[in-house]
Amino acid sequence: MIRYLLLAFLGALSVEAKRHVNSTNSVYGVSMAGCTSPYVVVGGRCIFIDFTNPGTWDRFHTTFCKATGGKDLVVVDDANFFGDLVQYIKSIGWQDGLFWIGASDTSHEGHWIWHNGYPVRMGTPYWGTYGCYNQQYPDGGSNENCAILDGNANLYFNDFKCDTTIEVFGICEKNTECQSPFVTVGGRCVHLDYTVAGSWEDMRQYCQELGGDLINLAGLQFYGDLILYMNNLNLPKHSHKHPPVWLHTPRMCKNQHSCGLLNSNKAPVTAHRQLDVSTEGGVRVLAYGVDGTVTVTPTMSPHDRGVATHGVFLMLAGSVVVSAVMGHATSTGESEPPYSRCREVECQSPFTEVGGHCVHLDHSVTGTWREMQQFCQDLGGDLINLGDVQFYEDILAYIRVLDLPKINFWIGASDLEQEGLWTWTDGTPVKMGTPFWANYGGDNIQMPAGGREQNCAVLDVNLHYYFNDYDCKSHTKCPICEKM
Repeated sequence: MIRYLLLAFLGALSVEAKRHVNSTNSVYGVSMAGCTSPYVVVGGRCIFIDFTNPGTWDRFHTTFCKATGGKDLVVVDDANFFGDLVQYIKSIGWQDGLFWIGASDTSHEGHWIWHNGYPVRMGTPYWGTYGCYNQQYPDGGSNENCAILDGNANLYFNDFKCDTTIEVFGICEKNTECQSPFVTVGGRCVHLDYTVAGSWEDMRQYCQELGGDLINLAGLQFYGDLILYMNNLNLPKHSHKHPPVWLHTPRMCKNQHSCGLLNSNKAPVTAHRQLDVSTEGGVRVLAYGVDGTVTVTPTMSPHDRGVATHGVFLMLAGSVVVSAVMGHATSTGESEPPYSRCREVECQSPFTEVGGHCVHLDHSVTGTWREMQQFCQDLGGDLINLGDVQFYEDILAYIRVLDLPKINFWIGASDLEQEGLWTWTDGTPVKMGTPFWANYGGDNIQMPAGGREQNCAVLDVNLHYYFNDYDCKSHTKCPICEKM
């Protein structure tokens, strides 16, 4: 069944606006044009939850959200937005509630898609675990075909009966208005300026002066919308056949090779299993892992590096069309490892680039937390910091690709300095709760729960690589090192 999608253009890769507004509603200090009451801004998106009006999934999907001025049930396709949404629900005291989101497998059992046709990412860090054997949702088969944020599972995804009589509330999402020069693309405000070009730093400053920043393309759905928009624009040709576009990648750019570029010179690549995507402009949509988890990877060819210091930047306004087909997929080009969103970070052996970071995962050595920290420091790094949930998702994809035996990995989080105060090795606080920490047992107790006996964090293979606290003196864990 053909659904849609992707876009790509090039020109000046501009920024995503932190919407200037006339009439606004804000949460966590963020404003967005057109996001007016009863909608509020959460994680850069405009959402509404009516806590007085429960109903079925279909009711919210077909009528309720539209009647309140929204578009549909929320699409939680970005890990950082997922974390923000969970924190918002907790902040208003509804952490035990049940909430519909816009995902279902009603069309094809076992193939979970959002209502817009994009595939739902499966596994960690989205779907919850449960029970004494730590199974992972979805598990309801043909009887439970609609997705919720489940307050009984610490607001992780769960599959639920679509026409349940249990009290479930809908999370509606609204498209917003944007102030000129920004335009709405995929529900976000973007500006693509092909009249201006410069270094990554210069273009970021340009975007910030307009009230935005270089665009973040972490979400598959939005990435597709942007490419579609770009392909529909009748843009002038540049001297370089297809100039690249600057992206906002996780790291500051120390040189021209460490910044992300949206490049259009690559041959089309399609993905396996649930998603078959043919692209124009070299935008790669890659699926990884046996669970069908999907990510999008922009790439850049070696001969493009010479123009990296004067790449155009996109202030988002684009869309290009790509077709996503549910079912079997084939590859039309040589695929690269799907765990990397920015291929141009230069990492020295034994480190490997993963998600814009230099990482070394060594499953040949084990030791205590302190010993493995020293191991990483001897290599010029430290135990990994997974404070950004998008990078955490990249690491999970990388681990799946390696197809390792069942191994637990030390990460750089502990509460050794003060019981209950979890920090990374650089002293920054560790985010607690969903979507990082595991549920455990029949009561879905969320880690950490080990008290003074378990003060160091692992990615726990038995808990689907969610965070868990362990005895720091355990000798059976391998390290994941990161070079800062």
